[in-house]
Amino acid sequence: MYQRLKGLQDPLRLTLINSKNKDLFLQFEDYCQSLIKYSQKLALHYDLEPLEAYPAIRLDSNGSKGNIYYFALPRGEEEAIFIETLLLLSKREASLPRETVLELKHLKKEVSIKTMISGRCPHCASAVALANKVAIASPKISSQVYDVSLFPEVARKYQVTAAPTVIIQDDYFLVGSQTKDKLIEWVGKAARAQYDAEVYKAILKEARAQELIERFLKEKEIPRNFLDLLLDPEWPARLGVMVVLESISQEKPVMIKNVMTQLLELFERTEEREKGDIIFLLGLIGDETILPNLENIARGKRPVLREIALEAIQTIKGRWGKVH
Repeated sequence: MYQRLKGLQDPLRLTLINSKNKDLFLQFEDYCQSLIKYSQKLALHYDLEPLEAYPAIRLDSNGSKGNIYYFALPRGEEEAIFIETLLLLSKREASLPRETVLELKHLKKEVSIKTMISGRCPHCASAVALANKVAIASPKISSQVYDVSLFPEVARKYQVTAAPTVIIQDDYFLVGSQTKDKLIEWVGKAARAQYDAEVYKAILKEARAQELIERFLKEKEIPRNFLDLLLDPEWPARLGVMVVLESISQEKPVMIKNVMTQLLELFERTEEREKGDIIFLLGLIGDETILPNLENIARGKRPVLREIALEAIQTIKGRWGKVH
């Protein structure tokens, strides 16, 4: 397998990023030294760089800083992928369909891919291979490969419980065999200025509503496609939206006033089940300005909606009375 390194075309560097963990650093150094003897076009360098963990091997090409990092000592299938990655880098080839490469080259936003691997993992090698190819295709993408047995603190930080787990932009998690089909699609989503509803839904399903709360508060805007999840057929998605909006209503009420019209528009174009959810939500986050709309619903012909609307009215009046 190592003889394949003789096929390197352009010079490459295995750059070791330093570490306070001397024993682990020496293991990484020994591994790199075991590889460079197979090709004169492979050299070992050292560098300092602020990273999430240490040590790491950065793959540099043509004298320029690379965007593929290994927080791992490749073994078995993963080592074969590591060598294949070196060969592709030296040829400047991503080994992906042409249309995919063109799409990745036009990304306008930097995207990070963290691939969490472990020993005896049937899908880890293919997940790493694809993440590395994507990084080769676009300088805006970084591929970071973590062996969770060497860096358990990173696994704990991201609550990784299975391998492979691919974390895109720290926002979306792909687990197991789904990484192959979804990775490129979700890289494209993560690179957009605003996520689509499917990304928001995935984040909510991961019980990470607080991240969206912080994101929207920072951006001072609640995206319309996030509100559209109130019409999603899955209850956890609708509940997640309610949790986010209720929290924002308590921290930044002015942001909620800006979405009231949109919520009423959603109410008009949805089924009775979702209508009930929206009325309940209006009771949680609305103020006195929404009361005429709720009173109109309470005079309607649908008993269930009337009951929910009356409860929402009482909730707002009770809350508004305490404030004023």
